Amino acid sequence: GTNNPVARIRTTPLTIDGQLTVNSGATFNGNGITLTVNGDFENNGAYDAQSNETIFNSDLTQEIRGSGTNNFFRFTKSGSGSLELTNAVTVNGLFTIEEGTLNDNGFDIILNADAVIDGTHTSSGGNGLVFSGSANQELRRSASGTGIIGGVRVNNSNGVTIPDGNGYNFNINGDL
Repeated sequence: GTNNPVARIRTTPLTIDGQLTVNSGATFNGNGITLTVNGDFENNGAYDAQSNETIFNSDLTQEIRGSGTNNFFRFTKSGSGSLELTNAVTVNGLFTIEEGTLNDNGFDIILNADAVIDGTHTSSGGNGLVFSGSANQELRRSASGTGIIGGVRVNNSNGVTIPDGNGYNFNINGDL
């Protein structure tokens, strides 16, 4: 027979201090509950966010890697370290870089909702942050100041808005 295990967060937020690995054929179900990963995230199976928030928190270097598809709902990068992508990710809810650096390494970050950039996004090719929602999306900060973005592509016919009068500034260091 085939063994396709499913691990599910049941009732309270989960913090993983080491690496989270989802093996081939397995599923990790976020069940709409916050998951904080303080190490690497290796997905070789299926990650089913279920409307949760996935927080990548470290003052060191973390990676999102593996052969599985990475679809997140709310995605937050916190901690002063860097988060490195080794494949594309899709974010269906709020995307936030609170601090530190998220390096996409040339892999697309598909955004279907708003983005808050307080830290730094770097890109070495590819499309960078790809705004692909079906309604107008916002690019903002949590407070006045300047966010750094490695590249932006807008694939949203309703556009992307940076709210006026809030002191939100963005330096785009790559393609726009």
